[in-house]
Amino acid sequence: MRQVAKEAGVSPTTVSNVLNSPELVAEETRRRVHAAMERIGYLPDNAARRLRGLPSPLVGAVTLDIAGPFFTEVCRGVEDRLLQDGCMLMTCSTDLQPGRERHYLQELEKQRVRGVLITPVEDDLGPLVALAGRGVPVVLLDHRSDGRLCSVSIDNRWGGEQVAAHLIALGHRRIALLGAAIEVQQTAERHAGGAQGVRQGGTRPRPGCAGGAGAVP
Repeated sequence: MRQVAKEAGVSPTTVSNVLNSPELVAEETRRRVHAAMERIGYLPDNAARRLRGLPSPLVGAVTLDIAGPFFTEVCRGVEDRLLQDGCMLMTCSTDLQPGRERHYLQELEKQRVRGVLITPVEDDLGPLVALAGRGVPVVLLDHRSDGRLCSVSIDNRWGGEQVAAHLIALGHRRIALLGAAIEVQQTAERHAGGAQGVRQGGTRPRPGCAGGAGAVP
């Protein structure tokens, strides 16, 4: 940092502020310091920064399956937003396995990540509330909250109703819902909404059909 300060013509304190509290430093001075860092090849030691109590640049995303197009697009959006604040995303897939989810959460907490975005495998939010209580901000992704955690989600039941209503309006009467395991909260809500939409359309829901719900005249 002393070398960077000398190269940029500022004090070591200014270099520290550029790294840790950039809002305190004028934009032109920040540019000079970053240019000096690039010329010298200086990179901050994040492990040392965490020892000093400074926030980690890492944010964890624990999803059901990062290969799924929904989570791929969401994580890309998260990544783009984090980049604006000099942070980066670490993604994990639980494959609907509670043990795997617990493992990833433990490892992310060990890394002192700045926060965790998660689509939980189970409905019990107690462990996630406890994690937030230990200082790791937690946001539920595509999962409703019970009021103890922040959540970004959609109304899956309403969506299921709208899809069924649209198909019935087109004249269809044999409708099947194909999706993930019915134990997944989002799928169960879409299933319930689809069945409700079928009933509202004047047809009778029929259970089964590969985990979906059909409608017969």
